Amino acid sequence: MKIQLNHIYVALALLSGSASAARRVKYAGCFGSPTHLKFNRESIYQSIGFCASWCESREYAVMAVTNRTACLCGYHIPPVELEKPDSFCDLPCPGYPRDTCGGRGYFSVFHMEPPEPEQVPTREASTQTIEPVETGSALPTASVGNRPMQFVGSPEL
Repeated sequence: MKIQLNHIYVALALLSGSASAARRVKYAGCFGSPTHLKFNRESIYQSIGFCASWCESREYAVMAVTNRTACLCGYHIPPVELEKPDSFCDLPCPGYPRDTCGGRGYFSVFHMEPPEPEQVPTREASTQTIEPVETGSALPTASVGNRPMQFVGSPEL
């Protein structure tokens, strides 16, 4: 029973992490050393989204995956001198094999961009003109969009 519950919790974490990710994850490169990134967790269900969700929930701006299952978090991308060819980071992530989770001793590093401001649909402003209308009576009337309207207390047109 405990094993089944663990699988359910992991599945829920994977689903909620990918569905609620507020930040976009951008690939920074493959690096030979994580420098200031700290090991945070290891998971047999590791993926870029899983690690990013974990690091983001702890308010880190940079994350890395390595050796397929390890997740590291931090605030700074390693120096460009430590960057390696992308072919060094070629191990598929066990949680999502289309992602690559670093290499043996190499780190796929990503930075998380701030979320984009929410796009709120706007309405076009409609314009209406109110023009006086001749009705032949002394009672005040007006026209909105070429349709006669009565003022309160006016007899019907």
